Amino acid sequence: MAQDRISAGLRFSSEYAKIRGNLQLNADSRVICQGYKVLYNQHALEYGTKLVGCISLKKGGTTDLGLPVFASVAGAKKATDRHATVIYVAPPGAAAAILEALEADMSLIVCITKGVP
Repeated sequence: MAQDRISAGLRFSSEYAKIRGNLQLNADSRVICQGYKVLYNQHALEYGTKLVGCISLKKGGTTDLGLPVFASVAGAKKATDRHATVIYVAPPGAAAAILEALEADMSLIVCITKGVP
């Protein structure tokens, strides 16, 4: 019962209200992915995710699965009209990938790396 009150208070706080719009993704939301994984990207495309680009330091400037591959999040942000980034990197690189997305001022950052809370 107390947890419900706490959650409700956070859900409607003024600080949360400022960023809540970032969480409103839909079928038209455009996403870039960090940590280039062809299989994950293929699954995302099959699911209907509108990927607009991928990040791979080594493959920047190429295309794969019909998507442009960028060397940095900042480059992808500048070249694409994106709403969010999803991070598919190994645990040792997750913090750096999150920080790169933050520095590029991404609206929504989703990290699905194992072991990252």
